[in-house]
Amino acid sequence: MVWRCYSPGMSKELLLIGALTLVTYIVSFMATQVSWGILIYGMVSYITLMAYCCGPLHFARFRDPAFELQIPATPGERTAVMLGYTLVAVPAVMAAVWFGASLIVSIFTPDAWVTPRVVTRFMSALEPGELKAINSMLKYTWLQNIQNVIPALVCLLCVVLSRRNKVLKGIIGIIVTYLTMSVAVGIFTFIKVVIDIKINGMTDEEFFGSFHNILALALYSLVAAAIATVIFTAWRLNRAFRHRQA
Repeated sequence: MVWRCYSPGMSKELLLIGALTLVTYIVSFMATQVSWGILIYGMVSYITLMAYCCGPLHFARFRDPAFELQIPATPGERTAVMLGYTLVAVPAVMAAVWFGASLIVSIFTPDAWVTPRVVTRFMSALEPGELKAINSMLKYTWLQNIQNVIPALVCLLCVVLSRRNKVLKGIIGIIVTYLTMSVAVGIFTFIKVVIDIKINGMTDEEFFGSFHNILALALYSLVAAAIATVIFTAWRLNRAFRHRQA
């Protein structure tokens, strides 16, 4: 019942997100055919990422508090539906479209798998030390994807807890969260560089050789933060719904 109450327009929005994912795949695939395509790939990847993070804006359409009071569902059920849409439904649609398109195109060309193609082209221009560092980064791609749930959940919290300007606050929440994460990783990396090179006397080659340790620590920290954000979001949404029903 609670899913049906929140579902009006949901299928259309998922269809829109799927269509956007397909467009970004097509553009990314075409970009791999040119030497400077990595720039285009970076831009369209950012668009895809923003589409995922903006998924919770669907719930901004339910602005009337009286509507929520009429939903025959417990706070836990409402929380489960919102988290399910944000953490499962939206990424599942995007992944299905991206990998489905890749599979179909792979029938005609081996260049269908866009990300490996872009990485290969990019790595061909690197020095040996830099190449080793990039190879280390590729091992943790799945961790980089997990960290993206943090801005998406921040957007969900902004939408649910705000009384006005839900969409605007949700978008601002996404931007601020990404900036905060980037600054935190940048500060951590800078401190680590100073310690390893300036204090411990590492050469550039030695530093690049141990770069995967730095990256792994930073990404595992962000994954821990993502798990904590999921738990906090579930608790905070449930608490908000209980308060509104009281």
